[in-house]
Amino acid sequence: MTENIELPYQSETFKAAWDEWMQYRKERKLPKYVPTGLKKTFTMLLRISANSEQKAIEIINQSIELNYQGLFPLKENYATTTGTVAKVVKLGTSDARIEAARNW
Repeated sequence: MTENIELPYQSETFKAAWDEWMQYRKERKLPKYVPTGLKKTFTMLLRISANSEQKAIEIINQSIELNYQGLFPLKENYATTTGTVAKVVKLGTSDARIEAARNW
């Protein structure tokens, strides 16, 4: 799916996340990106991820996991499967849940 567009990051990890995002949008029957909209989406993704590839991937994962129609800044209390448990600790989650998250 990524063969005809220039992605903001060229790693295989980002390409896989973007392909999953495009597949998700297709399954939800959301409108396809038009060229100008896609360019602005990448600009916005770079901005809200502070130019961090890892954060951009987490934003994509958050949007899929929370069934969003678009890409949005990470929620403060959101811990992705690729993120750290630190945000969970910050919110005062019990030690048992923190340990379970680490072992997951």
